[in-house]
Amino acid sequence: MTRSLRHRWNDAIRERSPESLQHGLARCLDSDPAPVVERWCASGLIERALCEACELSVGGPLDEALRARSVRLPASARIILNEHRRHLGASNRRRSACLRPILRALHEADVPTLLLKGAALNATVYADDDLRGMSDVDLLIRQEDSGRADRILNSLGCRRESEPLHEGLFPRFYYERPYLTSDRPALRLDLHVRPFRPVHYRRTVPPEAMWLAPRRIIVADEPAWTPSIEETLIHLCVHAAGHGLSQLRWLHDVVRFCEHYAGRIDFGRVSRLSSTWRLTYPMSLAVRRIEEVFPKRFAAFAGLLQPAPALRPSLKDRIAIHQAPHDAVRPLRHVLVDLLCLPGVRDRAAYLRMHVFPGREHLQPGAAGPGALGWIRAQSRRLLRALARG
Repeated sequence: MTRSLRHRWNDAIRERSPESLQHGLARCLDSDPAPVVERWCASGLIERALCEACELSVGGPLDEALRARSVRLPASARIILNEHRRHLGASNRRRSACLRPILRALHEADVPTLLLKGAALNATVYADDDLRGMSDVDLLIRQEDSGRADRILNSLGCRRESEPLHEGLFPRFYYERPYLTSDRPALRLDLHVRPFRPVHYRRTVPPEAMWLAPRRIIVADEPAWTPSIEETLIHLCVHAAGHGLSQLRWLHDVVRFCEHYAGRIDFGRVSRLSSTWRLTYPMSLAVRRIEEVFPKRFAAFAGLLQPAPALRPSLKDRIAIHQAPHDAVRPLRHVLVDLLCLPGVRDRAAYLRMHVFPGREHLQPGAAGPGALGWIRAQSRRLLRALARG
């Protein structure tokens, strides 16, 4: 194989890689998509690129951008986006219908509830219900209401998605508990008692965060509430940073949110709250990354959102946000980072005990009175898996 042929072969492989396709999708969403689409059509990648867009949950915004610029697609590619939006609209309407009785029951029981992320964005920022998908619904409640909310969800037929590692971890240390509704297919609910996953933020982010000035919205003809514009913007940025800033959908959410509320965002308040809650480091990471991915659309907001470097991030600030994307695949590091970030010997001892000695139902779900030998075997398998994964 000649050198030039080998280079063309390598270039063709790189062009088909998920990273290259994602970069092209970002360019389509950021500026004129016509040149990128033309290149994909010429190389036979257009269908693959659109399938990638649907997988990344930006198929709706991409279709919107193509229509706004009157970019023509091959018939096969047009079918992909049309069917994606048709399915997405039906799925979102079904999820909203499943959510309606839950919101009503929590409201009638006087359990204050805020909608976060996808469900709130679909009700406010995205004009149509076939633009942005959501895999679950995030509900934020106050920590003291977690017991009542659990009883309400149980009365509606909801069940926990899995047995907890230890009953004492939520809501003391863990920030959420997942539920599945009784619908078929089930709707996944993430019941949050704090807005951010790293346990480090349990100390820096006060309980009133996200509750300072809730906004009333309508979801499936049911009144609901979501945090203020500035608090929502902070949540979107820090949430994306806590997942490694790798999801194009979440980066696009921030751009879309800023464009939708342009002129109404108090950037000074965003900066003050971020600084007070020690979130300037993840905010700066998110702003820099979003500016890299969407340099044209986000340019007007990047300078306004970039926190002032007056408050230097501590070691705990840094390791908490850098470990967060790897919690599931690096469980031992997750525990060690949390132990370092927790304040006080009592909290650390309780947290460590709950991880070293998990609940019996977690180790042997469904078992009725398992013997000590079975518990030891299950515990040994669990520890070996954790050691293997680091």
